Amino acid sequence: MAAIIVRQLVLGVVLFFTVFPAHAERYYTDSDRPGFWWGKDPPEKPEEKSEERPKPKQQTEQTKPAEPRKYEWESRQEFKFSDFTPQQIWDMDPKEMGALIDAFQNQSVRTLKENHVHDFYRMVDLGRRKAAAFANVQQKVVNTYPDVSMEHDASINEPGQDALKRVKLAEVKDRMATARNEYGLVYFYRPNCPYCEAEEKILRFFHDSRGFEIKPVNILERPDLGAMFNVTITPTLILVQKGNEGFQPISYGVISLDELEYRVFSTIRLMEGQIQPEQYGVRDFERGGAYDPLAPLQRERRKQP
Repeated sequence: MAAIIVRQLVLGVVLFFTVFPAHAERYYTDSDRPGFWWGKDPPEKPEEKSEERPKPKQQTEQTKPAEPRKYEWESRQEFKFSDFTPQQIWDMDPKEMGALIDAFQNQSVRTLKENHVHDFYRMVDLGRRKAAAFANVQQKVVNTYPDVSMEHDASINEPGQDALKRVKLAEVKDRMATARNEYGLVYFYRPNCPYCEAEEKILRFFHDSRGFEIKPVNILERPDLGAMFNVTITPTLILVQKGNEGFQPISYGVISLDELEYRVFSTIRLMEGQIQPEQYGVRDFERGGAYDPLAPLQRERRKQP
């Protein structure tokens, strides 16, 4: 039995070495697949050429060009008062004089030298004198030309102030006397409003002294009226003209008696077209004067044909 097995093994080995060389030779010949197991080494891969990227150009720092000097004296290493004549400084443009004074100041603070501090104060003294000279000429011009003077409309002495006050009160009183039959105030309030309570005292006195009709409206009871007049806070005062749908709010919150009279007076004149919004608050006696912002424009229009 053992002998039979040995003979079969020997026969198998012989057949393997007889058949395999021919099969292997055909396999390697017919195959066009390269590789270690197909009879030849694979071709060497060409080395990939690394593309050299261009080096970024070094960005050169852009240096800001030096600002041109405005004045010839700015390039000096040291500032001396004796290098300038008083007339030369006196005739300088105000901006140049100010820059020169600053230069003397910076130098004196930086060096702390006595002569530099002295020169700085000499510059300041000359600048002060130039300012005083302008103020004197300005006063001469104001005294000479009434179109640039405010003394008539804004007197600073006590007699002038008293006279101005009397004129204002008389104008307001006269206008209120004629307007109380044509205009009235709608006063919006809400209960338990402390601001409303404060304003009511003022309105009561205004009604008693000027005879102006005031209609109180509880905004909680009449929200429709509040919406009509666009009232969102209390107290609110609306000036209305009798027989006219037009109206004008004059205050939101508490205002004093003087302010109330001033606003009613000015708003009536605005609603009647006597003044423009730019002239709100301008009194009749101030029209065309220093307190009238439109006076120069209106004078020019009157000159035109």
